[in-house]
This record gives sequence, C-alpha cells and structure tokens, in this order.
Amino acid sequence: MLRHIQSQFNRCLVTLSCALAIFAGATLTLLPDTSLAHAAQSAQATASGACLQPPAHRDLTMLSNAQLLRYGLPQRPLSSSDLKQWIYVIRHAKHRTCAIRPAMPAQQFALDTPGRPYGEVDTSTIWAGIVAYNSGYQLATANWTEPDVSSTSQARSGTLGFWVGLGGDPQHGGGYLVQAGTEVEYAGGKQTYSAAWIEDYPYNDAQALDKWQPASGDHIYAQVGNYYQVGRPIQVQYLLEDSSQNLYFSEVFAWPPSNGSTADWSTEGRAPLLQFHSANPNCPANTNCVSFYNDTATRNGTQENIGSLTTAAIFLKNPKTGDTLANPGGIHNNTFFNDYWQASS
Repeated sequence: MLRHIQSQFNRCLVTLSCALAIFAGATLTLLPDTSLAHAAQSAQATASGACLQPPAHRDLTMLSNAQLLRYGLPQRPLSSSDLKQWIYVIRHAKHRTCAIRPAMPAQQFALDTPGRPYGEVDTSTIWAGIVAYNSGYQLATANWTEPDVSSTSQARSGTLGFWVGLGGDPQHGGGYLVQAGTEVEYAGGKQTYSAAWIEDYPYNDAQALDKWQPASGDHIYAQVGNYYQVGRPIQVQYLLEDSSQNLYFSEVFAWPPSNGSTADWSTEGRAPLLQFHSANPNCPANTNCVSFYNDTATRNGTQENIGSLTTAAIFLKNPKTGDTLANPGGIHNNTFFNDYWQASS
C-alpha cells in the first residue's frame, strides 16, 4: 500500500501527458502479444539509461501504434468517442523522464483486511473508497483533482494519499497490489509536501517520481495494468500524468503482475483533524471531499465504467472507537464517486 514519502528523497519524473488523459479518461490499449517486444525494448532502454523522447516539431497523432509505444504513449483508440480525448493527451506529450528511486518511508501501512466479508459495505482501518471484485481485472484507471489540504490543529501532522490499484485484496484472491497515485503531507496546520508514486506491493517499496510535486488544483490521471503474453500477465505498466504541469510517467517493469482479483479506487492515510477540499465540481461545497471520476476497469478484455462493475464501498473506521472517519458516496452517472472525510478524523 501507500507509504509515507519524505521530501528529501529523490522522486522519478516523466514529463507531460504520457498516456494519461486527465480530463478525458482515455486509456492505453492493452498490448497484444505481438507488441510485447516493444514493451521489453522500452524497459531495456530505461534500464540501460536511455529514455526515448517523443520527437519535437512533429504531429505525434500521426505516429503508428508501434511508434507510440516506444515513447510510452497510448495507442490510437478504437472508439471514435475517445478520439478527441486521445488527441488532447498526445499533443501535450512533450518531455519524458524514466528514472525511479525507491522512496524510504517514514511510515508503512500493511495490506488492509476488511472488517467483514465483502458485500454492500466493508470496513478498513486505513483507507476509504470503492473495490470492484469478482476477478478478471486487467487494467484500472482514475482521475482526480489534487485537493487543498490543511489541519485544524497546529500540533498535528499527517499523510493522505489518492490512488488507483489492481489486485491485492486478501478477501478476493490476494496477490500483488499494483498501485499509482499521489500523496500530500501536512504539518503545522498546512500542507508541507506532495509527491507522485508507483508501487507493486509487497514486491517493492513505493517508487517516488523524481522532481514531481503535484500542486493543489492539479488534474491527475492514473492507470495501472498488466502486460500479457499468450494470455498470461508477465509485466506491469504504469501511466501517471499531471496535465496541469504537463508532466507524465509511463513505464513497463518486469515486476510481478497483479492476479487481477480486484480493481481499487482509494483515499488512504492517517489524517487527524484534517481539512481538505478538491476543486472538482463533483464535490459539494464545504465538505472534506475528493472526487474520483472517469473511473474504468478492463475486465476479461472489456472496458467498463465503475458503475457497471460489482463493487463494495469501503468505510474507514477508527480502530479504537469504531467511529466512521471516511466513506465513499454513491456512484454517479456510472462513472464517478466522492470520498468524504470527517473534519475530526
């Protein structure tokens, strides 16, 4: 799960809209077997110190799918309804950086086990959000707007993370949890640090993205998934973009793939006396809210909106008192939901 990432440690960056469609929700097509060579080639290039940059002064929308993959960019969508969003993403892809560094966590959260079997509502002691289950998940995507974070107490500090994940739930098949997201830290009554990160839990620690500090109000898109060969997942892929800063990260790693047991959308952390609000209009005024929107998952080869999946709402509970500290609202328009935190959490 998410780790608390300190600012003195290096983070891995990638510039701009690599395959992430922040407003649009455009998603990277799962690679067919014949494209695995490009994925492996990209991973090998990164390992050797090369990081293929998209060509300057060229209309990237004219590149072939094979060429797009070399630069970590999403393939041309099959659906005409996604084309406008894909064009927006591709034309904002300017620069790419591929190095990552392990982030040394000051705090580590164990893989959470729900308080009771899955159903309409489950509980957690560290996070709140939505889990889609019944297995077969190959790709998950989410969008959110970085909230403005503060604390009602000068003496309190905390960490709050926002992420999309694939697999890892112990109640539904377990396995590796492939995650991508952002986090904020606050102390002395105000936000002190932010970062973007990826992780394959418990295989490795959180990998922070170099020189990337999302700001309040930034539009974030995250996508995680498996790469397949002969019908079997063999690698993991991450896409993470801050379209407000024109930054993107896109890489394939030979890390253990998710078993696809679940797709997850979450706000996570220990957040005492926290106050925050997203600028996204989905969030009602005067609420501690962050909205996850244009949420999709690809299950057994078919991309579906979050509202079409079998899902459980996860309520964050105080482990000592049992009080609800955070909870998701309902799924709206088949595509988004809000996470709400209590001001006294």
